[in-house]
Amino acid sequence: MAWADGGWDAIRQAGLATGCYPVDIDRRRRPGAAEAEVDLAFGPLLPRLRELKKKVDPTNLFRG
Repeated sequence: MAWADGGWDAIRQAGLATGCYPVDIDRRRRPGAAEAEVDLAFGPLLPRLRELKKKVDPTNLFRG
């Protein structure tokens, strides 16, 4: 996992990453990595999607 994380970090830092697929986000990886990938995957739509999630799933039943 460490070499994959290092490779991904190098690609992002070089400005070669334009996004990522949400299905590839793994919350079991190092702290903070998942949140950075969520931001990268959803970009400017993220605040709107979070508000919608609060309305549709207020108890966070579908948290996966």
